[in-house]
Amino acid sequence: FLKTAEPASAELTEREQRINNIAGLRGQLKVRKSAFELGYTNLLEVYDTIDTRDSREDIVSGVFNYYHHWDFSLFVGYDRGWIDYDDKEKSDGDYDEATVGIKGTITPRTTGQARGGYRWQHYELEDREDFSGPTLHVNINHRFPGRNSIVVYAVRTIEESFFEENTYYEVTGGGVELTRQLSDMLIFSIEGAYQLDQYPVNRSEEHTSEL
Repeated sequence: FLKTAEPASAELTEREQRINNIAGLRGQLKVRKSAFELGYTNLLEVYDTIDTRDSREDIVSGVFNYYHHWDFSLFVGYDRGWIDYDDKEKSDGDYDEATVGIKGTITPRTTGQARGGYRWQHYELEDREDFSGPTLHVNINHRFPGRNSIVVYAVRTIEESFFEENTYYEVTGGGVELTRQLSDMLIFSIEGAYQLDQYPVNRSEEHTSEL
């Protein structure tokens, strides 16, 4: 259960606070060098001032992992999601996303994961255009001697847009997060990120954000 606020972006010109509640259940079955995962996630978002964005999202996901070595695996995943908006003037919808990837240990102190896939989003209302596109996520985590670590990540994906002329926008970005464990119960972290949002219809709405 989280009360949070996002930085201003192309979709939000000001920081908007919202409740972001996530509940889920996940199970795994291991058979020799393979593992099957099945999960369910419920995401509830309630904004303080933007009622048209309040929504509920239900996601059923499945993942198959094959462990080439115990510190290295290949995986295939599939998500099926349903989005229900409180504002019935905004079209509810559903989506499918298929992914393939690799994860494991690169060095004794470095782990990484890379996954790519494709997403299809469908809307119930005919005047809301369906969209689809590729997704890519890469992250590397390195632990320095002592209590320091660094995470480097990059992303290329598509997201739902709330602008009338666009149903989606393309996101390209990445970032770095440095973490220092000050004690067994205290952690300090600092993060820098870059994100470019590109829209298919009105290019004047392209937006670059830095954190």
